Amino acid sequence: MTSAKLPADQLASRIAAQGLCCVQLAVNKAIAGLDLTPAGTTSIPVSPGTIGRAFARHNLKSPSSVATINLSHPDPAARDPLIAFFKEHLRYARDFGGSIVATETGSLNPDWSFHSDNPSESAYRALVPVIAGLVAEAEHFGTIVGIEAVASHVLNSPRAHPPPTRRHPVPQSANRL
Repeated sequence: MTSAKLPADQLASRIAAQGLCCVQLAVNKAIAGLDLTPAGTTSIPVSPGTIGRAFARHNLKSPSSVATINLSHPDPAARDPLIAFFKEHLRYARDFGGSIVATETGSLNPDWSFHSDNPSESAYRALVPVIAGLVAEAEHFGTIVGIEAVASHVLNSPRAHPPPTRRHPVPQSANRL
């Protein structure tokens, strides 16, 4: 395919021409005219609904979009704009044609490299309320937070830690983690 941003209809046409019927869409990297920035400033000269309609016209489904951020970034001042970025994706996920927004849990190192404390209980406990906040936001918009486990990140296996609601008091909305 291509790495350049394209208008939604042109991108959908190219994807469909490859014989695909379903994609996980990185809207911020793929769609021309859309800028959901980690700084929290949003520029949307393209209607988000236009994206979903363009993909539907080409019989493409995009049930999941991706907004990969470092949820475990050690500096809250750096992490907060990333969280705002992810929340913008939750807000527009249905307009993009899906209901799931996926990310990874990240690392205690700002550059995402492995940190020896990533698999620790304390890193996990710090991550749970961050994800719970995103789940609450997702429920507000009728969307779902998808978590992709990565071997070197804080949450690296579905078996690494028991479900958070059994171990930590978290909002009721976090039960879908």
